[in-house]
Amino acid sequence: MRHGTSTWICCLRELIREDDGQDLAEYGIALAVIALGTILLALAIGTDVQSLWSNAQPKLRSVIDAEP
Repeated sequence: MRHGTSTWICCLRELIREDDGQDLAEYGIALAVIALGTILLALAIGTDVQSLWSNAQPKLRSVIDAEP
């Protein structure tokens, strides 16, 4: 029985020391932070882009209509 216990403890220690999945978790967190930043940036400049497009549309139409 002692041999089985020591094997189990060795396996448990190995699982604690392993860090293979840590990189994947870090990439996931970084991706989530980048996605959140992109969403916040899009929300922050969304109204400015909309007003710029609203102002540009009539000017673009006049240029297109003026072409022969």
